[in-house]
Amino acid sequence: MCSIATSRTHEPVLIDHSKHDHLSSLGRPSEFAKFWRASGTEPTLSHTHRESKTCLNYDFTPLSTAMASGKFGNVKEISTQGYNDHAQSYHDWTQSRPKGLEIRQNMVSKLLDELGVSEGASDKIHGLRVLELGCGAGDPITLRLAAHPAVATVVANDISSSMLAMLQTSLTKAGKTSEDKVEILEKDMMAFDFEPGTLDAVIGLYSLIHLEQDQQVEMIAKISRWLETSTGHLLCCFASAESLGKVNDNWLGMRAFWSSLGTTKSLEMLKSAGLEVVYQDVIHEHGDAEFLWVIARKAGTVG
Repeated sequence: MCSIATSRTHEPVLIDHSKHDHLSSLGRPSEFAKFWRASGTEPTLSHTHRESKTCLNYDFTPLSTAMASGKFGNVKEISTQGYNDHAQSYHDWTQSRPKGLEIRQNMVSKLLDELGVSEGASDKIHGLRVLELGCGAGDPITLRLAAHPAVATVVANDISSSMLAMLQTSLTKAGKTSEDKVEILEKDMMAFDFEPGTLDAVIGLYSLIHLEQDQQVEMIAKISRWLETSTGHLLCCFASAESLGKVNDNWLGMRAFWSSLGTTKSLEMLKSAGLEVVYQDVIHEHGDAEFLWVIARKAGTVG
């Protein structure tokens, strides 16, 4: 990433999880326990063996049973292969849905408003550090962020190398100013971390839904730690209906996995992680697709 002068005192610093086993999602059951106590549901505490490590795991039956039986397979591999093999068709599909594009743009505009840097506003705030989880080909959100004068750094993360190759092509066409702002990061979002308080905004559009329920809880707890206290914001969406997990064997020609805690528990999850919801809306997009859209601010204290 190019060195950029900003008004902030900290640059977003990646942490290598391979060197920090104590940050492993399965090694941090406290976030799960806090959330489930707040939601009035007690998980089953069990020992499991995953990736050659024995650790504590919260058992979301019957999803865990389905996973153990091989019903879903490796959900990370499902997402990686699906979006690698069908990157162009997925991109074309998203670009062919004007309502979906309008929703994304409107939500980013609301986020920029919350950050005090809406288009046309004064330039008193600059040097913003933004992480986009599941950026895909970057059109239109990553490119919009890179072109915004208040944004200094965009860490564009995706699990698909094909999607990120498309993003790189678009950035090159956009010009050096935008290209220099963006650090492309091909990695499972669960496998990395940032120093606490080093991000001004985190965006996850239609990406967190590809995680298992317990991973969503852990991911939100991580994001809360990464955001700057009182001023950092998260923009994301969840499926409005609760689902322990579902694999569609032929979604746009590929296999895809989704899960959700549903509207009520997702909002409780955010609160338990120390995030104050400043905007929420449930929007029906197409067919049976209905999403909870949320903008949440990192609270001054974590409850």
